[in-house]
Amino acid sequence: MPSGLKTERLGLNLWASTDRPVRADFNHDNAALESTVGDHIEDNSMHLTRSDCDKLRDTYIIRVLQGTDAAEREVTLDFAPSVVLYYAVEKPPACYMGGVNKIYSAVCAKETGGSGGIELAGSTVIITHTTTGDIQYDLNNSSRQYVLIAVR
Repeated sequence: MPSGLKTERLGLNLWASTDRPVRADFNHDNAALESTVGDHIEDNSMHLTRSDCDKLRDTYIIRVLQGTDAAEREVTLDFAPSVVLYYAVEKPPACYMGGVNKIYSAVCAKETGGSGGIELAGSTVIITHTTTGDIQYDLNNSSRQYVLIAVR
């Protein structure tokens, strides 16, 4: 015979010392728990997937790269970043020198593009080391180190 007292949310039996529980009462309680807790655990809108947990744990990477003097350089990452920051170590973001605007830093975003000198193609960052008119993208000089920060 089921208990006369029940829990508020799931209606589980609250046994009194005078109650005489039977197997059907326990099965009812277990089925209610299985359904409620099981539905909650499997609800991906309330819980993070393994992939989501990995994204939160590894939200960004930082790499230090030595320049190579190549006009274009590709850096392939383990994920497709949403934002990449790239800059020369111990250089200002940009400066005007000898009639040329030298650019030592760049930023790009998956949704909106880049500042010039850098772009995203999936998990690949494409870095440009060229001069166009009075703008020189000095982003792969072999005498410099560069920092690449990629955010998921």
